[in-house]
Amino acid sequence: MNRLLTIPSPTLDKTFGYLPSPGGLPERGARRVWYFLFGIESFGQLVGEVFWLRNLFAQAGNRFTVITHPPIGRVNRACYDFVMRGMDIRHVPGYRLPKEPRGILQDQANIYVLEDAAWLENNFPAVCGRNPSFYYTLTAEDRDQGHRLLARFGIPAGAPLVVLHNRESGWQPLLTYHSYRNADIERYLPAIEYLLRRGYYVIRLGDKSMKPLPRLSDRLLDMPFHPMYQPSVDLYATALCRFFVSVPSGPLSFAVAFNKPVLWINSPLASYHWGNPQDLLVPKKYYSRRLKRHLTCAEIVTSPLIDFIRTEEFTQFEVELHENTSEEITKSVEEMEARLDGRDLYSASGKRVHERFKVIQEMGHRFCQHSRKKFRWYSMIYSQMQLSNAFCLANPWFLEDGVWMR
Repeated sequence: MNRLLTIPSPTLDKTFGYLPSPGGLPERGARRVWYFLFGIESFGQLVGEVFWLRNLFAQAGNRFTVITHPPIGRVNRACYDFVMRGMDIRHVPGYRLPKEPRGILQDQANIYVLEDAAWLENNFPAVCGRNPSFYYTLTAEDRDQGHRLLARFGIPAGAPLVVLHNRESGWQPLLTYHSYRNADIERYLPAIEYLLRRGYYVIRLGDKSMKPLPRLSDRLLDMPFHPMYQPSVDLYATALCRFFVSVPSGPLSFAVAFNKPVLWINSPLASYHWGNPQDLLVPKKYYSRRLKRHLTCAEIVTSPLIDFIRTEEFTQFEVELHENTSEEITKSVEEMEARLDGRDLYSASGKRVHERFKVIQEMGHRFCQHSRKKFRWYSMIYSQMQLSNAFCLANPWFLEDGVWMR
């Protein structure tokens, strides 16, 4: 905890006069943690920020007060109510985090987290990413309710279920600078057909602005367009699935926070990404128009590309992000299923791929240490997420050094 906390100079009484009194001193040295949470209509912020917060300030006995907007409009109320369990919620319409002071202020009874989502997301891997102490879990009552809900869609309790999410532009059409994160759902169809042949039920999560899926089977449920859809489907399908297939987008945050195996498809190699040990990474391919070739992993993570979070940054750098092919997606789904079954499809190359990937992560980590003023680490170095062997076999150049390393 001590390496996280910085205490600005203003006194707590003067700075926080507008906050309601948190009451008496918590027992056993525990404190009340105050946090301002906004953008709750976004899964990534609602789920991710609370997950990171509860891990970063996980001392026994700590109590949490979250100041946020009322859960109206596009907020998934079922997921909101679940995520906020056990915390004191203060609804303040239209409120914004004050610009000053920023940091972590504390006294004997309270910790005031005056930081944004980026602070939480970047500190979480470095501080507790190798061994998170908090994950979301269903109670026995939750589990029964979830099975009853899925049964309405024809999914028996215990049936193998895979949940799919693919980011498109419709949910936040004005955020064109995030278009590099999008992908084409049609490239997933062969993988969906593979899962259906294997006896899985497949649920696609999303919204009605997305491209509808073809009706391939009664076991394929395109929830944005299903007449029986309700918001709690997102919660229970994620919590009860065997594994989750997704681009890095809001719903994936829920799967990570539930400690569900995640197949990260079409993932940029962003510096802040972190996954659980059972996760499998299938990155997008970075094509340099200057060099007229794809860039290696080492070239990406030891360059400014590692910190790009806007489409125009890639454009200015003359780099295109190419989506995974249908074959790469399908082979990675097969690999994920085999891993969960305890079958090793790549015994000859798997260890070498993982070791090489870790070496490259060390390169990225050193680059971040020397090039940044804050968050001076590469989050993936604290993750035990594996790189897809199927992807590496299809793209053997990816783990090479590349010209920048020679």
